[in-house]
Amino acid sequence: MVRQLVGGVVIAWAALIGAVETLDLAVVSIDSVEYGDCLLYASADEIFPIKIVPCDTAHDAQAFDSIDLSHYDSFPGEAVFMEEWIQVCMPQFENFVGSEPLDSKLFANSLMPRWESWNHGSQSVLCVAESVHGQIDFDAQDSGR
Repeated sequence: MVRQLVGGVVIAWAALIGAVETLDLAVVSIDSVEYGDCLLYASADEIFPIKIVPCDTAHDAQAFDSIDLSHYDSFPGEAVFMEEWIQVCMPQFENFVGSEPLDSKLFANSLMPRWESWNHGSQSVLCVAESVHGQIDFDAQDSGR
């Protein structure tokens, strides 16, 4: 995972392999993650596979938007992903959490496809809220945190 500081806001992203595990261990496309789903990463060092868990249990992130990039004819690359992320995810973070990014205990992150997963149909960027202090155990939506 790569992290950068841009204008006082932490930006983090990870390579997306295109599959999410639900609690019953059924594998679904990352594009099937829905608004408000709480995600548990594989470990502190590995994001994938991801499990969808209840928001009142410990989790690493909560999905609050996704960006469909299938209109690009070929893999657009990280710079395009970041531009789309800044235009879509950053404004939606405040709407989702209920506080401005600089006042929040959470930050906006994204899961972005790699070239390999892009060519297998995973052509979206997932916007997620995470904590800089590790896992969270609450629903971030409208939490004001």
